[in-house]
Amino acid sequence: MDHRTGNASFMRFDYTLNSVGNRMSKNATGSAVPGGSWLEAYSHDAVDQLMGANYTTTAGNRTVGYQYDAVGNRELLNDSALAASIPYTANNLNQYTMVDSLPVPTYDANGNLLTFNPDGTGPSAQAFTYDSNDKLLTATRNGTTVTTHYDTRRRAVARTVAPSAGSPVTTFFVWDDWSLIEERTVTGNVLQSYVHGPGIDEILAKTDPAGTLYDHQDGLGSTTGLSNATGTPVESYTYDAYGAAQVWDGSGMALLSTAFGNRFLFTGRERLAEAGIYDYRNRAYSAELGRFLQVDPIRFRGADANLNRYVGNGVLFLVDPQGTHPAVAVPVALPIGLIGLGACILYPPCREAAQTMIEEACRPRPRICRNTGRFQSAIGDLCLYTCTDGSSGSLPVGQNEPCPPTVGSNLLQ
Repeated sequence: MDHRTGNASFMRFDYTLNSVGNRMSKNATGSAVPGGSWLEAYSHDAVDQLMGANYTTTAGNRTVGYQYDAVGNRELLNDSALAASIPYTANNLNQYTMVDSLPVPTYDANGNLLTFNPDGTGPSAQAFTYDSNDKLLTATRNGTTVTTHYDTRRRAVARTVAPSAGSPVTTFFVWDDWSLIEERTVTGNVLQSYVHGPGIDEILAKTDPAGTLYDHQDGLGSTTGLSNATGTPVESYTYDAYGAAQVWDGSGMALLSTAFGNRFLFTGRERLAEAGIYDYRNRAYSAELGRFLQVDPIRFRGADANLNRYVGNGVLFLVDPQGTHPAVAVPVALPIGLIGLGACILYPPCREAAQTMIEEACRPRPRICRNTGRFQSAIGDLCLYTCTDGSSGSLPVGQNEPCPPTVGSNLLQ
């Protein structure tokens, strides 16, 4: 994936994959990449959960290791940047009841996270409230409260940020289906407008009174940079594997926050910086905890026995635009760009439950065809397949792939 101004590349991403499609490395290079180079290497367990991430940058190296219990709750996080090992404890509802020696997280009767203190000090404590549909209503951190109002489709139509000192500010949102196209003040003035690509959460450009900036993404759909009308990079973003973001200016200096009001970051989703969380439409997500604050609103139809886990801990190749079920971020030559469609995506935790559907949807000929659930799109359900001769493509579920015959079944190989 290469972002260019004319013939000059300013941000390029190269990936390596293992035999089952997991990303094993990501190499970012170019003038818009902090330090000019940013190399990440990964390891995975037998069910494709991320086990380790090594970050090699000009600013220094970092190694992070993850250990999980049988249903994907974290048990231990080793982070060289913290020079510490952080233990996690979960109850039988898969709620974290201990994170290191921090104050105990609390939950309501529906399983929604109410309080969490990420560093053990009072000012950083997070507190959340929810409406009757378990949608996040308020989020408070560092004395600032963010209140969200929704329409009948559960889209955020207004958000008020009330700091501990100063006056609250309310922003209204205008939508085209699930794509945000405008932000307006209480008097109706347009603050920002957006142009979207064919893929979900694929913002191409944003315009405010200062001008237009153009978004650039990596292979996961995360925003990695902004450039101006001349093609000059003005801001860039890096992430850890679970989405904790770092903002950099155009010269590669680290910033505490974006200078251009850009909120759409990890996997293209909106980050509420004041609250320290991401908005994934139907649920809120904590990059610090690596999980959702609420249980899955579609429960086990989301194809995970752990109703709080984020994309089965397969964070390097899966996304969850609706906050209900994981989908593969796959750049393909289809009118919908980055897609995450049902049948034949690489997400092993569901394959036993979906075995029958896999066999009907994708016959034994595909070499790599491991499936989660069925995700709807404007063009219907698709089966993505790779044949043993190297050819690949997609067909509606239920149709057999035009692959040459093979000996035996490699369906779940």
